[in-house]
Order: sequence, then C-alpha cells, then structure tokens
Amino acid sequence: TQELHPDDFTSYGENGGSSRLLQNRIYYYSLMAGAQYMGEEWGLNCSYSDMNDFTLSEYGIVKKNFINNALNFQGIKARVPFAVVLPKKYSCVELVTVDAEYEIGKHRDSYMLCELNNEEKAYYGHIEDVLKLLYSRPEIYGNEGHVITNSRFADVFDIIYEDASDEALSKYEYLIDATKEGSFLKSKADKGLKILDSSDLTKLENELQKLIKEVMPVYADGLCWLVSEDENGSEYFSIFNNEGNKRSLEFGNTLIREADKRVKVTFKEKANLEVVAEGSEKVTIERIDDCNYFVTVPATSFAVIKYN
Repeated sequence: TQELHPDDFTSYGENGGSSRLLQNRIYYYSLMAGAQYMGEEWGLNCSYSDMNDFTLSEYGIVKKNFINNALNFQGIKARVPFAVVLPKKYSCVELVTVDAEYEIGKHRDSYMLCELNNEEKAYYGHIEDVLKLLYSRPEIYGNEGHVITNSRFADVFDIIYEDASDEALSKYEYLIDATKEGSFLKSKADKGLKILDSSDLTKLENELQKLIKEVMPVYADGLCWLVSEDENGSEYFSIFNNEGNKRSLEFGNTLIREADKRVKVTFKEKANLEVVAEGSEKVTIERIDDCNYFVTVPATSFAVIKYN
C-alpha cells in the first residue's frame, strides 16, 4: 500500500518524480525499438491515486492509453545496421553522475570504485569516448534529456561484446571497434566483417554520417530517430525530441521553447506519411517533394510516422 511504501511519485505531490511527457516518450521509444515487454519499479503504486478503489493516476492514464495503442503495433523490429563492439575487459557501462564527464576527452579517475592509473584512464576513456560520440547530448535544455538523448546520430546502434559469436556479428552491416588500438579489428581480420576503426573519432564521426545515409531507407538531420517494421511489413519512422522540459517539485513542467526543433527528413523512395502516434505537443509536417519533408517536433514531443 502507499501507506507502507510511500515511494511513488504522488508522495511528493502532483509534481513529484519525472514527467508524464518523459514517461510517454519512454513507452513509445521502447515499443518502436522492438521491446517485447516492460517492467516498472513502483509501477503499481504509481498507476493508482487511490489504492482502495484503484482510481487511475495521471501516470496510470498515460500507461493505459499507451497499452491500448500499442496493441496496434505487433511484432515491431527496429532497423539496426551497426554494433559497437566492447572488449571483455570493459565489464559494464558505468553511468557517470557529472554532466561534464559526458564530454569527449574528459576521462574518469575511477571505474567500478577502483582508482585508475594513467594507462587505464586512457584505455577506458577511449571506449567511453566512442559511446559519448554516439549517445551524448549535443545541446541541453532542461533536466530530463539525459534519459533518452538527442545525439549526433540516429538510434541505429547496438552494443555487444567481442566474444559474441561470428553468427551474431554477421547480422550487422558494420561493426565499430571501441578500442583505440584496434584489438577486435585485428582479431577478426580474416572473417570478412566490415569493421570501423575508432582510433580517430573525427574520422569515425564522418564515416558514420556517410554510412547511415547509405544503409538507411530514411535520414533525418537532427533529433533522435529510428526506423522500424511490424510483422505485416508496414514501415515506421519515429522521431523524438528529448529536450526541453525543466521539471521541478515547485512548478512541475516548464517547457523550453528554444528546444523546439525543425529537421529535414529524406526518404530514398517516394513516401506518403501518416502520423499514428504522437506526444501532447503536436508535430508539424511540411512536404517539400515526394521524398523530402520538414518535420517540426516541439520540445518533449515525438511522432511515430507510418510511411509507404
């Protein structure tokens, strides 16, 4: 009960916890990325405002609406042509607590509570620089954009380890060796895999920008986006603006309009667009021609777009 376990968001008033805007984005992002099930910490407590008559809370309403709509999206699989290959020595991705440490070139002094010497700082630091290149926030508006980031690239990357089977590795069009010395690349030189070197991060960034345009059926020049397909072969382009909310106990959501973003979306083939899900802030689509569109995604919002 809430009396015994008061750790749900309503314990701190209607502005406690994260926003329903973020909650909704997480749900749809997970769905279109191909998640098959969802688990929640304190999900039961958060879903009801009254644990006697089970009146739905705002959190519960967002979840119920999502579940109802998610039934229309069966067998979703995301298009993921790249994988970052981590060495076994890098045992886990340890999230940092200081925003500055997300900057490329700023390396941590410790890893998993162990102090690092200079050689270890450089080794672990480079691996994390590769991850920062792919996932870190280029612009920060508010305090919720770190959960799912607007990065330099689309969501087209898996993260795997070097001891994955050759069968698993061959499923990707390109692999990115996260080690500066290229140890994975050298070990797989005779396997016929396309492996990108990461010793020069500027070169890697330029390569990825080029290759993403080549291998993906659609390309957007900003925000967080991904491409999916359902079990019937229907194709979806989903775009998320994860910045722009300053969440606080005192004021709740304060949207930052400077985070509104207009991006160009280019399809390789003629495409007709239909918005099948979107956030509370409405997305605007402007047609340029049969293959090119401008899509304006307001702060904190998103759109799942079916195209054919």
